[in-house]
Amino acid sequence: SWRDCRLMVNCLYLTIPDRNENFDKFWAPAVRIAEREDDNRDMLVREHAVWGHGWVQYTEEHVSTFRCSFDFTEMPFDTQRCQLTFSMP
Repeated sequence: SWRDCRLMVNCLYLTIPDRNENFDKFWAPAVRIAEREDDNRDMLVREHAVWGHGWVQYTEEHVSTFRCSFDFTEMPFDTQRCQLTFSMP
């Protein structure tokens, strides 16, 4: 989320889904996840939300495959964690 005072309007809340013709006129951060192996682009859903006071929120919903190492020697009493590394190129 961030604030852009150029977007201040008299409405309370406005959403712009990715199928809207004006969607690409809004800036969105490029985010990468290093461990992502594959992304099902057919399932990608993106949306901009703009509040009347200028706050902007950009969301993406993905169906993805990630690469993680697991150790199952203590199974079923183990705990596994998959660390994801996010970056903004």
